Amino acid sequence: MNSGANRGLNRNRSLPSSVWYNRPFHLATSSTVLLGAGVFLLLVTLVNPLHLVVADAVGNEDFAGLVDIGGGRKIYLECRGAGSPTVVLVSGTRGAYDDWTHVIDSTGAGGVAKPSESTVFPQVAKLTRVCAYDRPGTTRNDDTPTDSSPVQQPTTAQQGVADLHALLIAAKEPGPYVLVGHSWGGLIARLFESTYPNDVSGLVLVDPASEFLKRSLTPAQWTKFIESTKKLIEPNGLEAPDHARSLDLLHGTPRVRAIPVVVLTSDKRFDFGAGGAETWPAWRTAQDRLAKLLNAKHVSDTNSGHPIQMEQPRLVVDAIREVVEGARNSRGSGDFGRLVDIGGGKMYLKCRGTGSPTVVLVGGLKASAEDWSIADKSAPAVFPEVSKFTRVCSYDRPGTPVDEKPSRSDPVPQPTTAKDAVADLLALLSAAGETGPYVLVGHSYGGLVVRLYASTYPKDVSGLVLVDALSEGLRDAETSEQWPIQRKLMEGDVQESLALYPALERVDPDQSFDQVRASPPLRSIPLVVLSADRPWGPQVPSMIEAGKLPRDVPPDFGYVTDAAQKKAQERLAKLVPNAKHITDTSSGHEIHKEQPRLVIDAIREVVEAVRRQKRRPGS
Repeated sequence: MNSGANRGLNRNRSLPSSVWYNRPFHLATSSTVLLGAGVFLLLVTLVNPLHLVVADAVGNEDFAGLVDIGGGRKIYLECRGAGSPTVVLVSGTRGAYDDWTHVIDSTGAGGVAKPSESTVFPQVAKLTRVCAYDRPGTTRNDDTPTDSSPVQQPTTAQQGVADLHALLIAAKEPGPYVLVGHSWGGLIARLFESTYPNDVSGLVLVDPASEFLKRSLTPAQWTKFIESTKKLIEPNGLEAPDHARSLDLLHGTPRVRAIPVVVLTSDKRFDFGAGGAETWPAWRTAQDRLAKLLNAKHVSDTNSGHPIQMEQPRLVVDAIREVVEGARNSRGSGDFGRLVDIGGGKMYLKCRGTGSPTVVLVGGLKASAEDWSIADKSAPAVFPEVSKFTRVCSYDRPGTPVDEKPSRSDPVPQPTTAKDAVADLLALLSAAGETGPYVLVGHSYGGLVVRLYASTYPKDVSGLVLVDALSEGLRDAETSEQWPIQRKLMEGDVQESLALYPALERVDPDQSFDQVRASPPLRSIPLVVLSADRPWGPQVPSMIEAGKLPRDVPPDFGYVTDAAQKKAQERLAKLVPNAKHITDTSSGHEIHKEQPRLVIDAIREVVEAVRRQKRRPGS
């Protein structure tokens, strides 16, 4: 075994050499009119929650110290530099943050690790923000144990993901992240991306562990490897990865998305604990298969042993730079309006402006992205005005016409539900590289969608604006005799429209209401509710007379709707503490068109509240 691979570190002399690494090897592992349904039930002017956008890292100051992650635990973290995306360095088994600040001097006896400004951490700090940390049970290059709170060993990659996520939140280091994982840290980085896909914009895997090692080894070699790793479990609490359990838990997790990925593989043989020299080809095969799975750039000519970041730091720095630049080019940082492939179809997305949080505008039923660029008279429209103070996106759900043309998004079977809209919006924002946190703005049916999105993905949503939103409270406020009439009005007479455009968006309100009711409650986030104050009741008789509403609609039903909607809006304003409810709007249902300044001001208020929370110590 060459001295570069063996590292010759004193810290783990008691560890079985067969499991070696520096610290034993870590198995890396509408304008929308309801086309015939009258006014109020533009309430169903539906929308898909939208996209996640990202902000430059809030932490612009150098930091080194313990961070309280809750539960009486603290983890040591160092961060330096400024810019986005933030690079997070994840070490191998028992490797502390200084795996990224030291190089191996192969000229000394056994290969001595020493600090250097040519190493990964200080070099990456020159191009963007970078953080490194100590997992529990790790040791530094001078053999001193980490100050991070100890945990019970052995541990899994899944626990590593949970700790890293808690650490980044507690330290207020926002995404997107480029995760750089060495060996066991490579498995943690991959699993983090699968668990929090909207937070990760790129990966660099440095001689990583993976499930393919088990597949590449013989059963006897794999058994020997697992037996070797079990010898790492010691009473002193040093990190001891449970590779078998981690791989079992890895099955069934989502695959890594189409993001920039580089895999670097050692080309100097080292003993990773599965046996003698005959096992080395299995390591290389596993690396090849992983790179192919991730559609990664594979650098295998490294002139290095296992700790490439310490033997050939320039290779790692260059790989990080390449991925960071790729992430910057692919994520939402420029103005665009285009079709985005979400897998199995394409959806139209339009984004403009810069800043964080990203505002995502979700229209009502049959409303396209352009619904937010329309305003009555000479008033400023919502989309262009919001783009002046932060990033903003709007999109077309399937079946939402643009003027008299079909939707720009690919058709899907109709009717759909709010849950379908949430899934599409998540896929759209992820595929477009528009990362959170988001302020979601929903009009009518879009309000139902953004609420379900915020309940389903609470960590991705930092604020809400509900614009005369549809909610389950409308159904609750009506009798069993009244609701079927209401639903009939919401659905509208669209037979003629469907004959011309069979893919026209329709929605199942009852199923959507049930989905929202079954979802977790909203967490306490900034919320503004805007409610229409122009009554619909007086308009119904003349609409029946003009044939705009069915003859069998009771002439007084508009007043039923007004009363029920008022109760429903009051309930929305009680979803979270300190929500703001604006009822004096001088507007009908489409407040964002009739009184766009009210909506713009509400969005600005929520965006500023979110920014203040990020700046507040301890929040």
